[in-house]
Amino acid sequence: MKSLWPPFKSTLVLGALLLFAGCGGEGPIGGEGFEKGIPVVLISELQERGSTKVDFVDAPADVYEGDIGIWFYKDQPFTGWAVAKFGNGRLERKEFLQTGLQHGLTQTWYESGQLRVESNWHYGLPDGLEVMWHENGSVYVMNYWQRGMILIKKAWDENGASMKVEGWNEDGTPKAP
Repeated sequence: MKSLWPPFKSTLVLGALLLFAGCGGEGPIGGEGFEKGIPVVLISELQERGSTKVDFVDAPADVYEGDIGIWFYKDQPFTGWAVAKFGNGRLERKEFLQTGLQHGLTQTWYESGQLRVESNWHYGLPDGLEVMWHENGSVYVMNYWQRGMILIKKAWDENGASMKVEGWNEDGTPKAP
């Protein structure tokens, strides 16, 4: 396997250690991989209110263009883990919300169980390393965000060869030339 781009090596190792450090807690919907005492709800039980666009004035880099939604559970901005599951019971998505905003780690998986995307958020904005994988497990995209502004973008094909990219789709995946 090819070596990952040097700036991401230590970040990936640190991220992997942090992922395994908090495993084993319980939550209301069953909780392997969730910290004890932190609520866990299904994303389908949340309601989005107060969605807004972020306006970056004179931004020197590409910026996050998605909406920032505030997620509510039982009429209160939710703090805890929000999850979605496939029909087979495996996790499809796991994200942490702080007072209704995406904050901290977000992960999504393929139905096979292979990790699809792992990203970090800071009160509704992407912040830090975002990694996407092909279903075969090879790295597809690495983006490095700083509070909603993308600073570094790289992409690879399923065999690990660097890809030429013409632009980026709304979901963060590369547009092929």
